[in-house]
Amino acid sequence: MNFKILAMTAVAVSAIAGAAGATTLGDTVSSSYRFSNVGALYNSGPSFTVADGALGAQTVDGYPILESYSHTGGSETYTFTLPTIDFNGCCSFNGIVLSDLTGANFGSITSVSGLPFANVASTGGELQVNWSGYSFNAGDTVSVTFGAGVPEPAAWALMLMGFGAMGLMLRRDRKDLLAA
Repeated sequence: MNFKILAMTAVAVSAIAGAAGATTLGDTVSSSYRFSNVGALYNSGPSFTVADGALGAQTVDGYPILESYSHTGGSETYTFTLPTIDFNGCCSFNGIVLSDLTGANFGSITSVSGLPFANVASTGGELQVNWSGYSFNAGDTVSVTFGAGVPEPAAWALMLMGFGAMGLMLRRDRKDLLAA
């Protein structure tokens, strides 16, 4: 009987571990503006706890860029609402970098609107949005959507062990019934 409880617990833990890595909801994220290259800090913006709705505003040369977040189903979207602005295209990077201070990754980007897909990157605990060389009118948005996360290899291993343990348990129970 203890073996059954252990196997079911392993499956439940692996499912929860896989789902937990799929979102930044509730994480602490900081916003910064980078100019000339992704490593050159132009100015720091707000830090916030990620929740549905408005998160804060990153101000660049007096122009506010509003940052918001939404979470639906297995995906999450960060949206940046821009003022009428022309971003200088003189350099390799001119944009916002969100950094997850809890150490989590943003995950795999599934779609981008308002910019080419190649202008957005999710590397480690950073989301990099580069609008170098692009112009926007007041109210234009750039949205970045992440899909449901894929469990880490350790979570897959735990899940497979749980399924294997459940299979052995069921096989043993069946042999006990046939012997009786």
